[in-house]
Amino acid sequence: MHAKPRWKRRKQARPAELLEHALICFAERGFDATTLDEIARRAGVTKGTIYHYFTSKDDLLDHLVSELALPAIQSLAAVAAGEGTVAERLEAVMRRHWHLLTETSIRLIPRLIVGEVHRHPEMIGRLFEAVGRHIFGIYTETVAGGIASGAFRQVDPRQAAQLIVLPMISRSLISGSAPINALLGMPDAFIDAHCQAMRCWLLAAKESA
Repeated sequence: MHAKPRWKRRKQARPAELLEHALICFAERGFDATTLDEIARRAGVTKGTIYHYFTSKDDLLDHLVSELALPAIQSLAAVAAGEGTVAERLEAVMRRHWHLLTETSIRLIPRLIVGEVHRHPEMIGRLFEAVGRHIFGIYTETVAGGIASGAFRQVDPRQAAQLIVLPMISRSLISGSAPINALLGMPDAFIDAHCQAMRCWLLAAKESA
């Protein structure tokens, strides 16, 4: 009895799975140290299978942005444009973003950026321009809308976006470490506290003297 081909029942998923394996390799080993042979071994395919869909490592990186990162960003934009008050929508975006950073393959993109920013500043600049600009833009626009409506106090929306996003990225980078979680608390407790802190800071209530 012949074994069924590995990919027969999931043919349509093959390119996405190759991208996820490539992202894991890039994040763990670095872009330069990762070879197409290694990606193929991790994925359980031949290098020829990778060439069937992608022309190079650079092409893989471009598709990581267009096929993994941008759809995730679009999901954040949809939440930001959803129902509820601006404070509720901001918190919903933060919690959705946190899920992406801790529970999906998207969590590896910040790892890749941090790991490669000094070795490949131009490449990471392109990646940040394609991904980070949109993410920070969602938060900036949401905060600016809250200010314009009078719901949020007068702050610099771009700086507010950084104050929201950067702690989330920093905490997510170490969220898988049991010793760190034991010291700092579990990641879910972090996002609860972070949402509450940002909400209290932004809401246009009278400040204590």
